[in-house]
Amino acid sequence: APVADLVLPNLGAPAWVMPLMIRLLALGLPVAFFLAWAFEITPQGIKRHTAADGKDSGKSGLQRLDVATLVGVVFIVVIVGYQPFQNVSSGTRSVSAAAASIAVLAFENLSPDPSNAYFAEGISEEILNVLAGINGLRVASRTSAFSFAGRGTSVPEIGLLLGVRHVLEGSVRNQGKDVRITAQLIDADTDTHLWSKTYDRKLIDIFKVQEEIALAITDALMGTLGMRQVAVDQLTADLEAYEMFLEARTLFYERDTAAMERAIEIFEHVVERDPEFVE
Repeated sequence: APVADLVLPNLGAPAWVMPLMIRLLALGLPVAFFLAWAFEITPQGIKRHTAADGKDSGKSGLQRLDVATLVGVVFIVVIVGYQPFQNVSSGTRSVSAAAASIAVLAFENLSPDPSNAYFAEGISEEILNVLAGINGLRVASRTSAFSFAGRGTSVPEIGLLLGVRHVLEGSVRNQGKDVRITAQLIDADTDTHLWSKTYDRKLIDIFKVQEEIALAITDALMGTLGMRQVAVDQLTADLEAYEMFLEARTLFYERDTAAMERAIEIFEHVVERDPEFVE
């Protein structure tokens, strides 16, 4: 399980894969237990315990104990697995999503230049990072949330798969020094908009916009989160360095050798431009 928990997110596996693996293992446990109880590996091959012993395997008390143990294991597995499978079969969440939970999807690139997709993705990740720092708000991982980009999956289905109550989606149009960011918060249970807004700003205000969006989300979730203070620090005064940083980070996530080398090269240029840019 620890290995799967580490590997699956890096493979872009949906959030439901790990719970499914655990349930399949749980179902296989009584089968393995029964086979181990009923059969034995001998030099002559696999044989039933009675045949392997060459005599009556048991003593009735021991047999009853074995059967009772097997029944107990099956009972525990059924109790543990019944509710999750009941929920899946009825089309509901295997675990009820907490009201204070959200997934931030990769924002759509509406810039004239398609290569600016890194900027839209970078802004949505920056917002995700801000929200992840809010106490009491559970935020789906970047790997899981961004895996839905371009797939046309409905918001209720995304909420179901990621186990979140809310979904933030949006778009970014970056042209020169002007940027337009549209964001909308959706209740995944009802597929209704809780909040939506378009921000027309100069690129120099990009950190302020991230803060405004995070504040708007916490306001919309005031009933579950309560009052929360949100503040976004300006990571660098060099906005060109910031754009370069977003591009390099996107390349880094591709996990491709050429992309990684290019990312390192860009990161080095960023450090040259602003040695105080901690990120």
